[in-house]
Formats: sequence, structure tokens, C-alpha cells
Amino acid sequence: MILCTCLVLAIMALILWLFKKNKESALQDVQDIYVENIEALFQSIREQRHDFINHIQTIHGFLTLKHYDDLHKYTKSLVGEVRAVNELINIKDPALIALMQAKISQAETRSIPFEYDFKHMDQLKLGPVKATDIVKILSNLIDNAFDATCELETEARKVEVTGDVRNKQLLFTVANAGPTIPKELQTKIFQSGYSTKSAGTNSGLGLHIVKQLVERYKGTIQVTSEDGFTRFSVQISLG
Repeated sequence: MILCTCLVLAIMALILWLFKKNKESALQDVQDIYVENIEALFQSIREQRHDFINHIQTIHGFLTLKHYDDLHKYTKSLVGEVRAVNELINIKDPALIALMQAKISQAETRSIPFEYDFKHMDQLKLGPVKATDIVKILSNLIDNAFDATCELETEARKVEVTGDVRNKQLLFTVANAGPTIPKELQTKIFQSGYSTKSAGTNSGLGLHIVKQLVERYKGTIQVTSEDGFTRFSVQISLG
């Protein structure tokens, strides 16, 4: 009896130790994702501050030279940038804001037209672990879309991201112009190590990770690909 009691206590101790290790690992993942995205956000803010000074100097130059038509065009483009920033702020979740800001910068660097539209994000209530997993899902899908659309000429590239909260469900899509994925491959792309890209350019793990995370939250992911446009649609319960 004493032996059985000791064995039970040892098993319980092992379970508690494993639980603690998994919790520490999850918290470390949360911290790593937040730090990475927040650093990208701060870098973007620093760049925008530097750009702000340049904008003021440019506006002053147009006024000095009385080039009012050029001033109107210039300020119109600035209004568009401000509107884009406001749309990001409306996302509400800090991790998603940081992620989208980082992806906007990457899209500019890679010459990818990047459009996004988020609605009802004030209803999004995520704990730190779930928020990190959502960021992982969205980040992998966007990176995959960037890689796919970069196979096209610059003028043909395009990536779109939408997000919405309806009936306690988080819905988002990531779509890109790029090579069409044949129907017979649309299930294989979620397999670990499988990639539609040439050898050495992609690990084939991104979509596999996405599917695992979506299934962890009993969500769904669907892919449609036709006429040179591919769309991934994800639905996850917030309950």
C-alpha cells in the first residue's frame, strides 16, 4: 500500500512538473511574439517620427514656392496614411496592431500592394496565450501570401487581409494574387514539410502550424484557389 501511495505521488509530481514546464514554454512563446512585434511597432513609430519632420519641411517648401497644386496632392497622400493608421488603431488588440504594422512595413519593402479591413474588433477579447496563437496563425498566412505573390511581376502582386467578429466568432481571410493551387494539392499544403515552392525556398511548416493552431481552438480553415487568386478563410470561436 505504501508503495502504491508513493507511486501515485510520484506520478502526480511528474504531471505537475510537466504542466509547469508547458506553462513556462507557453508564456515564453507569448513573450517572444509580443517582444518581436512590439519592437517592429516601435521601429515603425521612430520611422514615422522621422518622416513627420520631412513632411513638415516639404509642406513648407511648397508654400514658400507657392506650388499649391503640388501641396494639395502631397497633403492628400498624407491624409491617406493617417487614415491607414486610424484603421490599425481600431483593431484594439495590441498584438494584432503590432503584427499588422510590421507586415505593412514588410509589404512596402517587398513592393507588395497590401490592403486590410478589420471590423467589430472592439468585441475581441483575447487572453495573452490565445492572442499569441492568433498572431501566429495570421502571421504565417500573411508570410505565405507574400511569398506566393512575389512570384508575380510587381504590377500583378496583391495581398488582402480582412478580420471580423460576429456571433462570438473571429473570422479572417488572407488572400493573394499568385499561382493557382490545384484542387488535388489544396489538402496536401497543410502537411508538415510539404511546399508548393521550389526546394530550399520554404520549410513547408507554416501552413501545418496554422492548421494545428486552428484545430486546437476547434476552428476551421478553408482554402479556395482559382483564376490566379488564393484565399485562406479562418473561423475560430471566442467562447
